[in-house]
Amino acid sequence: MNWGEGDLFQRAQPVGRLAEAIDDYSRAISIDSNNDIFHRCKAHACLKMGRLEEAIESFSDAFRQTYLDRGQTYEKLGRNEEAQLDLLSASKLPRYPKRKR
Repeated sequence: MNWGEGDLFQRAQPVGRLAEAIDDYSRAISIDSNNDIFHRCKAHACLKMGRLEEAIESFSDAFRQTYLDRGQTYEKLGRNEEAQLDLLSASKLPRYPKRKR
């Protein structure tokens, strides 16, 4: 499966197929849950549809992954204090149970 960044969201928005895009992003996330872009695009689609709690959950998942990625990058640079701050920030974000559709 080849997922372009934001492709599904961009294609779905003008034709009112946001619910379908959300389902597609959910499938993409089930394949690659570490992709913050999928989480962010799903969050924006949920937001546009008024599915606000689900949008918050997806934004939180995106933030968590971004903090983890940046923290690991700081570690590789030997910037351990900054790494610890990001990893701690990631751990403080709430974890939501995955929604069943």
